[in-house]
Amino acid sequence: MNIKINSILLILIFCSKIFADDLNILEEYKLLYTDLSHFNEYGYKSFYNDKSNNALPNINFSQGMLKRTDNHYDCAIFGDGFFKIRLNNGLVGYTRSGEFKINSDGEIKTKQGYSLYDPIFADEYFSYIEIHNNHEVYEVLYTGEKKIIGELLTYIVPYNLLEHYEDAIYVLKDNQTVKDELIIENMLYNQFLECSNYNMLSVLLRMYYLLSIPNNNLIQNKDFKKELVRLQIAKISNQNLVLDRSILNLNANIKEIMVLMKNIEIPEMKERNVEDNEIVDLLMMEIKIREIKNMIRQIEEGSITQYDQYFDANNNYLEAILPFIKWDY
Repeated sequence: MNIKINSILLILIFCSKIFADDLNILEEYKLLYTDLSHFNEYGYKSFYNDKSNNALPNINFSQGMLKRTDNHYDCAIFGDGFFKIRLNNGLVGYTRSGEFKINSDGEIKTKQGYSLYDPIFADEYFSYIEIHNNHEVYEVLYTGEKKIIGELLTYIVPYNLLEHYEDAIYVLKDNQTVKDELIIENMLYNQFLECSNYNMLSVLLRMYYLLSIPNNNLIQNKDFKKELVRLQIAKISNQNLVLDRSILNLNANIKEIMVLMKNIEIPEMKERNVEDNEIVDLLMMEIKIREIKNMIRQIEEGSITQYDQYFDANNNYLEAILPFIKWDY
């Protein structure tokens, strides 16, 4: 009798372990899917942990790569901290996404329309705003005059107390209270945005592994999903990595050249103490320098466009398959 009872208990424990593992598989798959569904969300922080090579409920708040946008209302944080915002339901939100806009009242808001916790307003007549590394915000008038209108403050919050709310916005977990603190040791970069902080290929490989586990029936149509994920992995793996690297290097070099070229000042003709034949040479040099500046500008614009189009093309397929690889599809 005792042997039978012990056998039954062992079977129950074994079955419970399998069920628990299945639940863990499903929950991790959901976290991986959440990451993939936010691949284009600036400031998003992933559940995928590249040290443990799996997705965990504890969010990975590591720094993401900065991308130049040339939009005066964009701002990226380099270092710790969050922009603090007021959500519509009375909650306080924290975000690393600096995609700001100005509404009809002159207030700086997030792209979703949320107000900053420490609101900033611009005057009625201005050309654009500038956000400096030291957090000061200026409005630039049409006359070129600059006027400070506030500080874009950032706050530090214990990462383990935060949970994902929507987009790239995070809130305190239920029943958690904390006194956030201002942080000034970081730097703000105007006309830049912080990309999501995970490697898409790593997330897809982990998802493919979960779909490959035998006797896992909690994820519907897993063979179909597995094939779609495999095709996306193949698409990313077949990218021309040399082209990736060359485009990135080209963009970096052009930025440096543009800074140098902008500092070239050609003196007025009346200030030159030269002979007539030398004036012709100097005029030709002027024309050549201006041609080079214009050529560099065109290359810069073209290479950035090429860079964006190249990576957008690689993301289009993922965007198309996302509804079909959801766990309950």
